[in-house]
Amino acid sequence: MMLVSHMPLVAALTGLLVEGRGDRGPGFPTAAVAELEAEVWAAGCARLCGFTNPVELRSDRRP
Repeated sequence: MMLVSHMPLVAALTGLLVEGRGDRGPGFPTAAVAELEAEVWAAGCARLCGFTNPVELRSDRRP
């Protein structure tokens, strides 16, 4: 399933699913992608298995 949303909903939902609390979600930069896994989609039952910040994908960025 893919959910596309805006702040602050996406951070609150990620925090709720991973940490069990909506106020514990990560900060999402514009167009970031969080990948979650869960057998049961309920509070505190998901695992954050990936987080991609679009800046990391730019080929012209410098170290």
